[in-house]
Amino acid sequence: MISSVGGGIETFLLPYIDQKDSLLTHAPADLVTAEDVADYPTDFSAMPEEWIDRLSKRGEQVTRALVKQYWSSREQAVGDPVRNSSGGDP
Repeated sequence: MISSVGGGIETFLLPYIDQKDSLLTHAPADLVTAEDVADYPTDFSAMPEEWIDRLSKRGEQVTRALVKQYWSSREQAVGDPVRNSSGGDP
């Protein structure tokens, strides 16, 4: 979210693929675990569709869990923090 005073960053989330699952208080039941994605090699080979799906689902799940965990009270006060962070729909 951007502060209305001075345009500075008021709050932010930093989700990452290797986020510790045990720290996610709002993880979904079908969470793609950090362990499930830990073995993907960091090379420049073409990524198989299975891995694209797995990694992107994990990223979305971690981001949504963190929004619920850290911005739930803010969401009630100002609306959807994901939508409002950029000034419009994502």
